Amino acid sequence: MTTPQSLIARLASPDSTGRTEADIQSDIKTLLTTDDFDLDTPRLEEQIGDGSYRRIDIVTGATVIEVKKRLTNESADADYINQLADYVTTRMSQDGSRYNGILTDGKTWWLFEQSPRRGLLRPAQHLRACPWSYRGRAY
Repeated sequence: MTTPQSLIARLASPDSTGRTEADIQSDIKTLLTTDDFDLDTPRLEEQIGDGSYRRIDIVTGATVIEVKKRLTNESADADYINQLADYVTTRMSQDGSRYNGILTDGKTWWLFEQSPRRGLLRPAQHLRACPWSYRGRAY
């Protein structure tokens, strides 16, 4: 399945009336299962497994994705970044593997990597999706 134009348009408009985090989460899962990405089936709402009832929004491979309704900037969204850092750190300590974290509202995508030496989650890449361009296709 190739990525439908309507999916890209929805992800590029997280502030649309009536859109919830669950809607954005579902659209991201759909996006990740298209032929454009060819990923293993992403798992939604996976329990962190540390005895708490916290859940990771989306897990695919060694990537933890936290979905929020709207992202503004790193300072304003520090609590979200700390939440993601905690999830990534917990996952790494559970199985000894390296994990990356993505914080997104569907339009803005912030990739964070765990520093091997210092163990801190640090920003690696910040991307902003445009509704009119995806993998060279105009919408």
